[in-house]
Amino acid sequence: MSKAASAISADTLSETKALQLEYWTRFCEYLLQNRSPIRPQKPYPQHWMNFGVGRSGFMLGALLNSMQDQIGVELFINAPDSLAFFKLLEQQQTDIELAFGASLDWMELPAKKSCRIVLRRQGADPLDRAAWPEHMAWMREKLERLASVFGPRIKTLNAANWEPRTVEEIVA
Repeated sequence: MSKAASAISADTLSETKALQLEYWTRFCEYLLQNRSPIRPQKPYPQHWMNFGVGRSGFMLGALLNSMQDQIGVELFINAPDSLAFFKLLEQQQTDIELAFGASLDWMELPAKKSCRIVLRRQGADPLDRAAWPEHMAWMREKLERLASVFGPRIKTLNAANWEPRTVEEIVA
């Protein structure tokens, strides 16, 4: 059993974890009420929530960071060929960001087996319940945009089409 599941079953959530669980529970309800194409998973008391995007090894994520007063959304790549998929998407960065309507943070994460493409909203305190409706509307809009921009692209990605250019990329 995970720590989060243990904490829920033991009813010993910290104040922050309880707020995270409440936020994600309400966010799931918000997505369903607004008939979003983004389909939520079961909420847990953690700083993120994942959503399918139509291909194994790829997920959309919504993020809460109370320590830095920010919220965010991301495309998370955790596939056997994560680096190749990331690099193939990165080759389309200009077109992707133009279609998305904002610059994204492209995080290769060389020390890990996963990669991320993130959009953060600074000055958004996830612990401020009064701001939740605004945060949820922002997250919904950005998740839907991520899905529409990345969804068709990731479905056609073929890791064999990527050609490493450096020794580090070949070793990865």
